[in-house]
Amino acid sequence: MITQKEFKIDSYKDLTFRVGKIDAIQMLAFRTTMDFTNIEATESTYKFVFEHLEVNVADKWIPVKEKDINVYYPDGLDNDLNAMNELLGYFLNNVVKPLFMKSNESNQ
Repeated sequence: MITQKEFKIDSYKDLTFRVGKIDAIQMLAFRTTMDFTNIEATESTYKFVFEHLEVNVADKWIPVKEKDINVYYPDGLDNDLNAMNELLGYFLNNVVKPLFMKSNESNQ
């Protein structure tokens, strides 16, 4: 399971984020569907990331993006390209990249 380390981003310095719970099956499925060569697959990747990130609001952890609906927290986040890039970058660098590196090491 992914550890839930808290982090902040420059665009929303007053908010705390974390990666929500993701089990191994979800990560395997995510890994096999990650594809930045077409827009549908890329959009699916982004949705997965934002649905598995959480933000602390009033001492409660809520998803950055509600699953299956176009609702983002904090309000207006989906129109803030810098914030979305920061969150995506955090997830890719701190969740996906280490998992791919561990997988490559175990296959050698």
